[in-house]
Amino acid sequence: MDGLYRKLLLREGEMFRPSLENKVAHQHEREISLLTVWMDKERNANIFRIVKEEIERLRAAGTKEIRVLDIGCAYGNHIFMLNARHGGGNDIRFARIDIDPKALEFAKAFSDAIPGYDNCEFSEGDVDAGLVFEDGSFHIVLCSDVLEHSQDLAAALRETARTLKPGGKIVFTSPLKNSLFKTASKILSAVSFGKLEKKYYDGGTKPGIGKTDKPEHGYGHISEMNLKGYLKAGAEAGLAPVEIIPASVFSGSMFFDRHPILLACLVFIEALHRTFRLVSWAHGVQIVFVKKG
Repeated sequence: MDGLYRKLLLREGEMFRPSLENKVAHQHEREISLLTVWMDKERNANIFRIVKEEIERLRAAGTKEIRVLDIGCAYGNHIFMLNARHGGGNDIRFARIDIDPKALEFAKAFSDAIPGYDNCEFSEGDVDAGLVFEDGSFHIVLCSDVLEHSQDLAAALRETARTLKPGGKIVFTSPLKNSLFKTASKILSAVSFGKLEKKYYDGGTKPGIGKTDKPEHGYGHISEMNLKGYLKAGAEAGLAPVEIIPASVFSGSMFFDRHPILLACLVFIEALHRTFRLVSWAHGVQIVFVKKG
């Protein structure tokens, strides 16, 4: 890809340079939260690695057209980055759906303005209402922090699996319901009569959205499960796990960053976690499912 277009796409380590990556991958940042950056960077690196390996496998097998779907694509960051890394071309096509028409407008405008994205298509849609794609349409499906917002995660995962070809892979990312961080947060919130929770969200990257709230698009984390629940939902959808990756312990908040001693303690815990990788400590999980058959 031309160097100018690459500069438009990727930060390449330059945090403050205008780029699509700043817009789509870091648009939620109020300030630079260290733990949020760690969590997002690791999650995205895993997604890119897994998809890269699968694309290389499919190309080596002689697949003429590789089809990739991103459910809940927002501004299209994952697909744009993957397309940039794999050079587009006639042998790979990306489809993206989201329930937010404003986010899709940005993605469409970008792909129209930048050459090399004719292989990307966009649809407004909601997995809860059913996907518009035919059975077995895709080799790879991305569900990154999406299905926990579904009203019925198990049903949404079955609908997602329907669109996947036999032997195809779903890269599924979601928070864990009873993580160490959330359990400790609930206890501390109760002890402080909700004051600590308020400080966390006031200094966080996103406001909290509860089950009864009515955000503009979708719901909050109303369908989170533990790892056993996600694996059971996958099995019911005809999916088998081939890789399980525990995420970071903490999600970020500037509340942590403004308290150096607290932040140092949390960083130490994260360092231990990166050594032992205990699911019980993890804030979330990434699961690579393969469709049976």
